[in-house]
Amino acid sequence: MPKALTPRSGGNRRSRPAQRSDLPRDVMDELQRVTKPTQLRDAVSRLSRAVELLDRGDSGAAVAEATKAKQLSSRSGAVREVLGLALYGQGRWQDA
Repeated sequence: MPKALTPRSGGNRRSRPAQRSDLPRDVMDELQRVTKPTQLRDAVSRLSRAVELLDRGDSGAAVAEATKAKQLSSRSGAVREVLGLALYGQGRWQDA
């Protein structure tokens, strides 16, 4: 006799609460508007990490994270601004 179907532990993935972020509310709203829903979580985490790295003074790693965030959310002004600041911190004036 086949096993009865029972829900797996962990619940439905769609019912998870949104990821908490240290980004300002207006930036989060913008990211939600211009980013595909499937890529939102990754874009938010990449942008948060880039901002954190900039605060620490590591502009090289911030460029890498902000570039990945831009690939996920290319229409976001906040992402482009953080990328520009990181590039400026590396002395890449033309790219910034």
